Amino acid sequence: MLPVVYGESFIGRIEAIPDRKTGVLTVKNIWLEDGVRAGVRLRAAIRAAADRFARFNNCRELILPEGFRPED
Repeated sequence: MLPVVYGESFIGRIEAIPDRKTGVLTVKNIWLEDGVRAGVRLRAAIRAAADRFARFNNCRELILPEGFRPED
């Protein structure tokens, strides 16, 4: 479980599991704090951060939960 900070605010938590053997980072869930709205910009920022975290862990594929995928 990792904290999610947006700007200067703590806005939630993310559970991300890197599998270096298969090269897949799976984000199992994202929990936002009460009152935090997952708007377009926030979802894009979370996707970008998860993508950087995947690359940091040498993962080539990123699996995001529903509501945070690019097509959502």
